Amino acid sequence: MKFEHSAATAVLAVALSLSACARNVEVMSAPNLNVYTSYADKMPGKWALFVQASSLRRDVHTDGFQCAAYNYPLNLESSFKESVAATFRNLVTEVNLVNQAPTVASLANDGYAGLIRVNGDDLRAHLTIKPGFFSATAEVTVEIDAGVIVEGRTGRLLGTQASGTGRADHDAGAFCSGTGATISEASQSAMKASLGQLAERFSNSPQVRSGSTLSARAE
Repeated sequence: MKFEHSAATAVLAVALSLSACARNVEVMSAPNLNVYTSYADKMPGKWALFVQASSLRRDVHTDGFQCAAYNYPLNLESSFKESVAATFRNLVTEVNLVNQAPTVASLANDGYAGLIRVNGDDLRAHLTIKPGFFSATAEVTVEIDAGVIVEGRTGRLLGTQASGTGRADHDAGAFCSGTGATISEASQSAMKASLGQLAERFSNSPQVRSGSTLSARAE
């Protein structure tokens, strides 16, 4: 009897997972345009910007029974790239978003002061549905690990990583219809937080400033 009960529970769990309904999560770009910098001027020169964000994808599931029939595919690749581009355009005189990163040896020939390489390294998301008297609340935490590597014409100028956390909680809505918007809000906050840290370190780096100035003088 105990075996039959365990088998029935396993079958039910598989059936629920197979019948889970995917609900898209639309996440708009969230650049950080309020970056604290020690310099009044933008970073001089023309820079190539290469963004790799294929790791920023996850299926988000609740850790309880409520809304367990739904999963939320979260793909931040496109919105992260847009957010990075807008963030660094606010800090640098000229930025070109490129699909392929140029080599250090080719930077001068292409007229670039350097290469800014931003990586979306990891994405973690936690969803909890808390039942209420009249409705349930979706509580979401999203964490994004990202890094930036800056190459000048003479070699590496900067390498650093940051983690940004975003939180949001709202009414889960009828049939959990509001949960996707909550995940989106937390994701935008996490992007903005991680990019803010990277942008501040980039803008305030004496090595990057020195490298861009030397490149400008060489033109």
